[in-house]
Amino acid sequence: MRLLLALALEFLVCSLITGQQMQPCKSPPYLMGKLLVSLEGEIKLWSYEYNAALQRMRVFDTKNLTNQSITWDYLLHFGEGAMYEMDVLTSTCSKRPLRTDYQPIGIPDHATFMMPLVLGILSVPSAGVQINSWQGYTLRGEQYSKLVTEVECVPYHTIFYTEKHGEVVMVFLNSTMHRTALDDLSPPRFCPDQDAHPTGRPVDLIELVSESKARDLRRALSKLINIYMNNYSSL
Repeated sequence: MRLLLALALEFLVCSLITGQQMQPCKSPPYLMGKLLVSLEGEIKLWSYEYNAALQRMRVFDTKNLTNQSITWDYLLHFGEGAMYEMDVLTSTCSKRPLRTDYQPIGIPDHATFMMPLVLGILSVPSAGVQINSWQGYTLRGEQYSKLVTEVECVPYHTIFYTEKHGEVVMVFLNSTMHRTALDDLSPPRFCPDQDAHPTGRPVDLIELVSESKARDLRRALSKLINIYMNNYSSL
């Protein structure tokens, strides 16, 4: 019993010391992979690219329908405070204001270190990944929790507790790290230029997921209406 108490006390002291020494980390400057987002019971799996040097991120998703493929393609320019929504097939692009307090990459300077964790098995070599847990609040006062790898500070799991959507979960999968930028994530020529003023309702990454969910619902409803009308016209 005394041994268990001693071990527990040692773990507590080590955790407190580690917590005092831990400083918010910076994620790799260039990342790409898959981003799984869970919002209001719906799950989206997008591809993502991230350029920390320019404070830019791209998220995109392609759906193959019966007669066509549709791609949702967004460029998030956090430093500029703008989001570009692009459609390469039609060469159309809109520029909207971007709220920048929901950046999912890295650990903000004001975050608080919680504890170290291990994904997998600690006692078997190469069978576990050491990660660190951080918590904090966005500029809007909404709480978040982030898990990043201890080595290189690669994002793994992020939770935002939002007033509008409740709990929003983001999981980074199959991420690859690069030492140099593969793309500067600049908008194509058919987009409004950098000096153009963003228009429309301000948006963030979470709102993009919510909007794509609504569009999928409208598309499914339109498809059902078309099927109904075609069947009705054949009577």
